[in-house]
Amino acid sequence: MSNSLEEKLEGLIDQRLEAAKDQEDATDVVPDSGAQVTTDKLERPQTRDAQTFRLLRGLARGNQRQAESAAEKLVRGGHYGTDAAEQARSSGDYYSTVVNADGQFLLPTEVRQTIEELADQVGVARQVVNTFSQITGTLRVPGASGAETSASAVAEGGTITSTKRAFEAVELNPQKWATVVPWTYEAEVEMGARILQDVNRAIARAFAHAEDDSMLNGDGSATYNSIDGILSGSRSGVGQLTLASGSTAPEDIDPDDIIVARNEIDPGARQNLTLIFHPDMEAVFRTKKDDSGEYLFMYNDDGDVDTINGIPVLYTEVLPATGENTGTDFGVLVNGDYWHMALGQGLTTEEARTGTVEDADTGSDINLFTQDLRALKVRSFFDMDANFNSAFMKFTTAAS
Repeated sequence: MSNSLEEKLEGLIDQRLEAAKDQEDATDVVPDSGAQVTTDKLERPQTRDAQTFRLLRGLARGNQRQAESAAEKLVRGGHYGTDAAEQARSSGDYYSTVVNADGQFLLPTEVRQTIEELADQVGVARQVVNTFSQITGTLRVPGASGAETSASAVAEGGTITSTKRAFEAVELNPQKWATVVPWTYEAEVEMGARILQDVNRAIARAFAHAEDDSMLNGDGSATYNSIDGILSGSRSGVGQLTLASGSTAPEDIDPDDIIVARNEIDPGARQNLTLIFHPDMEAVFRTKKDDSGEYLFMYNDDGDVDTINGIPVLYTEVLPATGENTGTDFGVLVNGDYWHMALGQGLTTEEARTGTVEDADTGSDINLFTQDLRALKVRSFFDMDANFNSAFMKFTTAAS
């Protein structure tokens, strides 16, 4: 990149940052009253986004002074929580509170929460499973197995028979997952600090997809950090409902299949069930009719979550879509109380302006420098497992 173009880029980015600063300094007005409301500038979302962007830029350019200044304003504004603010004040070191020795920095608390909320909206795993946050090391989640505890009649002076109940625990050890989100120079110049909103959505989609895919399709390999999903062939005890002969596509499912599947779930786990299918199946459930023109499925969308026969239904693209697909697992019925996910200590990030990243669509390399791109590398840590496989059923199309 020529010096003149580099200078032009610097100037345009500085203009955008000044615009963000002006937005920070704006005074809020209460509608219809004309009264002004004074708030601490450092606590405002506009300040958070602008200072996060400054921190990114300072780290990427090796501008320690700018990065330290931005980190201090973020911590003082409470964007990393009260504990971090207190720690930084007592030590006098705001920068090390948010940036480690390798140049990785934790996203502000509100930004991380926004990403997690977005992940909840676009993914199903966090809406269904039992989640543990801020886990370091190994988490043991106990569960019972073996014979059910039973009570029996006892005559006077008789012996009470005991039922041996086995207790096991799944061990969850959050492992690293990561994504790289690139954006163009033009987008940075045009959007400035507001580009974080788009980056947040991209990060949320990436991790939501990874969590859904692991929960459902994990095969125990390194691709899934050794997670065995509900549909994994090595997860014994998961029930299976195979559609009737000739029903070789997911859309061939009928209401009786869902009723039968529910009755196959262990009796002690039939509460808090959720159906999960590919988004294409929503139209099937809403429109499928019998020969007399009556809708087959009791589909209800009046509540926060749609239901079929009173069972909540969610959709994720990691499951097979509609269309001919013989002998394929295409949906699940789960009790999320028995599927556990441990989340690590939050998201860490690094920005890059040089080097190469792989294009997820084409598999080819993207050269950040020659193609005038920026990229944000984001790390998260999670692990998941179940301690009662009889709480899950899978739906499978017929082999022929």
